[in-house]
Amino acid sequence: MADGFSIILVDVFKSFDPLNGCFYGQERLNDIARRARRQLAGGRTLEQLIDGVGDIKTVIDVHTGSLEEEREKQAQKKISELRDMILGVEHMSLRGEKFYAPEEYFEYRSLFSGHDGRFEFSGDIESIGFPAIDDQYTDLELFQFGFDVDDDEWRDLKDADEKEFYAIFSLWKLDEVHRLSKMKQSFMATTADGDLEVVTTAIPKGSEHYLWRLSTVKDVALEAMEAVCYAEHLQQMQQHRTALEKTVRSEISDRARKAARLNKKHREVRQLKTELTDWYFSNRDEYQSLSNEKVAELGIKIVPLPYRTIRDTIAAIRKTLHLAG
Repeated sequence: MADGFSIILVDVFKSFDPLNGCFYGQERLNDIARRARRQLAGGRTLEQLIDGVGDIKTVIDVHTGSLEEEREKQAQKKISELRDMILGVEHMSLRGEKFYAPEEYFEYRSLFSGHDGRFEFSGDIESIGFPAIDDQYTDLELFQFGFDVDDDEWRDLKDADEKEFYAIFSLWKLDEVHRLSKMKQSFMATTADGDLEVVTTAIPKGSEHYLWRLSTVKDVALEAMEAVCYAEHLQQMQQHRTALEKTVRSEISDRARKAARLNKKHREVRQLKTELTDWYFSNRDEYQSLSNEKVAELGIKIVPLPYRTIRDTIAAIRKTLHLAG
């Protein structure tokens, strides 16, 4: 876990079994669960999924902390600007000068007050346009913004790929849906003997508490759906990429085999082109924005082929990728 964060996991998957649980009479929720389970690695245990939720919560907490720091920084800057503006307006007023106070003066003046000779901000930063982070972002958005697929040193579930983390996220949210759906209300009541006792009952339908729970359940269920859809998207992208690379490799290999029939030199060129192809695929994401010429300049350092040959090979790879895509 990340330093400085205490992640509580004792209640995770206590309401809903992520591996075998179901929602009675809620086929849409059961469908989400089935789809999420298909994205899990084989043989996953409940303990491993709990570790995965811990990793997800860590990402959310770390990213939330970063956003909170930036929010506080920007709020303090706004407070300083408002303080200067208000003091400037009131200084002109004391001097009897004619002026037009900006609208912000009347909107925010009540949020400042004098204290021990200082003019301090006495409101909260939400009142000046800085809402809480959890009012601006969902857990899924915080996870997406903060998750780095290449950073796994801190993870407890180290062998999970990106799509599996989103599947675990979906199952975690279904656990919250199940817990909220079963939630009851408790209140203090007086017994016949005049004593006080805690009474737990079902939440009355149509009550404010019931409508709040229903709205929250819908929001959390939507997050579960969005997460599993993204997990499936990642799987499809990986399958497409694998098929695309296979097609390109097969095409390049076929061309290289034809060239190799000519003479030994062509065989050597084929090998070098294969090495060049492997090198390009290994760095493809980094070089996508570069021109064929720029990539060729880098390729000269990789294989002993003429610049034009390297450039044309890179162009052929990219053309095959485009046609296959």
